[in-house]
Amino acid sequence: MPGLRTSTIPPAPLSQLTTGAFINGQPSKRGKTPCNRRPALQAACLSAAVRFLKANNLPQPGRPPLSKAVVQRYVSVLVADGRSSASVNQRLSAIRKLVREAADNGQLGIFEAESIARVKGIKKQGQRTGAWPSRAQAQELLLAPDVSTLRGLRDRALLAVLLVCGLRRSELVNLTFQHVQQREGRWVVLDLTGKHGRTRTVPMPGWCKAALDAWITAAGLSSRHLFRPTAPRGSKVLARSCLSHEAVP
Repeated sequence: MPGLRTSTIPPAPLSQLTTGAFINGQPSKRGKTPCNRRPALQAACLSAAVRFLKANNLPQPGRPPLSKAVVQRYVSVLVADGRSSASVNQRLSAIRKLVREAADNGQLGIFEAESIARVKGIKKQGQRTGAWPSRAQAQELLLAPDVSTLRGLRDRALLAVLLVCGLRRSELVNLTFQHVQQREGRWVVLDLTGKHGRTRTVPMPGWCKAALDAWITAAGLSSRHLFRPTAPRGSKVLARSCLSHEAVP
């Protein structure tokens, strides 16, 4: 139609879409952010997508185009190599993300992208047995910190919350005074936002709250984050407001 202008910018090559799909977070043509994953998960997805492209020499003249059959063959190769179902499914998830980004940027047809997205993952057989400490091992772990120091009091409280409340490291380092409240005569970790944005409330036994109070009183804390970094010898609390994930065992 007259008056309409079409874009002359060529679409980005398929091999260059991997970073945009998993790391950069640049919006696609639909206006959605491609990926909101944690850095470790972003790196795993990017690595899986790059491995898939290299394994199939895509895109390259003389090779089969990206299709459902190519992805199914790649899954069969992974299974034959003895990869676990979790590993295969993670790589499939990265491939699905890649083909959606490729379709949004004009490098792949919508029909091909949808057919690849329908490739089924590997069903997990059986149930994994978890590994958890016994009562004696948990007690030995709680008694390990030297409670005569400020750092020892912090570590004992930290281990108590980890063991009893079952928090993840990211949840523990972001724990604040507002999270620990009393409900119906017992202490709880209230409205804790965890993995995938899920909110839950976790009960906290009295002895765990006592260990937490001993650390708070000794450190002179009254607001913001519960667990703070200490000096190398544990003599004082440092100015930084919270621990890092690497500081949590």
